[in-house]
Amino acid sequence: MNRWRTVNSPHLVASVRAGVKFEKGVIVERPEGKNEEVAA
Repeated sequence: MNRWRTVNSPHLVASVRAGVKFEKGVIVERPEGKNEEVAA
């Protein structure tokens, strides 16, 4: 389910813009075994 919400934590806006994933208001960390490689 993707939808927009009102920002009620302005200090987290930079994290959201940087692509940090949140689930139910908690930052979701990447699993240790999965490193995404970016093609140059």
